[in-house]
Amino acid sequence: MRLILAMMRHETNTFSPIPTPLRAFGPKSGKQAISIYRGTNNPLAAYIDIAEREGAEYIVPLVANASPSAPVDQEAFDQMADAICDTVKKGCDGVMLDLHGPW
Repeated sequence: MRLILAMMRHETNTFSPIPTPLRAFGPKSGKQAISIYRGTNNPLAAYIDIAEREGAEYIVPLVANASPSAPVDQEAFDQMADAICDTVKKGCDGVMLDLHGPW
């Protein structure tokens, strides 16, 4: 079984003057993302635990989390969504997403 695990989180505040470009999300992927989130109190950590318990192959194309700020730049959204969607297009048996915000 091949799973895609990913996270995109942002609390939008339309009154905020603070821009939300890609760098605000601190995007990570692959082994780096897994090492950061494994064993934490986070949905992505639960996804990792489940995938490993079931003996699934899994890929983490993106973990991204921004503090509350203005709406996300379109370019940032496109890059993050493309990272996930492009990985899914390569084939998988399931997708586990931790999404928060106005996606």
